[in-house]
Amino acid sequence: NGQPVHLEVAYKFYLYDTRQQYENPLGPWIGPNRRDRLVLKLDKLHRRQFPLLRSPQSAFYLQQYGLKFEQLQQRLCFRGQLFLPFEQQDTEPGPLNSECVAGFYLGLDDLEAFRHCSFFIPQKPDWLVQPHQQVRWLGYAEARAALQAELEEQRSPMVWIRPDKGAIRKCFVVFW
Repeated sequence: NGQPVHLEVAYKFYLYDTRQQYENPLGPWIGPNRRDRLVLKLDKLHRRQFPLLRSPQSAFYLQQYGLKFEQLQQRLCFRGQLFLPFEQQDTEPGPLNSECVAGFYLGLDDLEAFRHCSFFIPQKPDWLVQPHQQVRWLGYAEARAALQAELEEQRSPMVWIRPDKGAIRKCFVVFW
């Protein structure tokens, strides 16, 4: 409608933490490596990122387009994928959209339950890719060794799991 908009776009991956109790219903949602939290991301957007529009530095750039911050509407497009504990995949995501649940997470020892499956470990830029067949699938032993190396670096990789029959599933194998 001719209204200029400052659109902040975020796409994140969060796992439902069952290791501690949280008062805030969004509190349990943490990043795969436990360094990110949904509540902290929302706070950062509200307190730091959105106010940047009103900074003197932004005014300089807006002026080049004939805009003033008062003219802009601020909007947020926050998308994401949610992962539930392997043993509690029926957990409701609370106030978040249940359609965002994309898979589960587990520890390396729990991967044994999928011993007869094939595995693919996408690189982080490919975490958004919809799982498909046209990748180099690994057997259990090779996948476990590759995952062990990631976990030793305290990185929780995403994994696609392909059973002999059925749909490919996404999960995170966590070091914690």
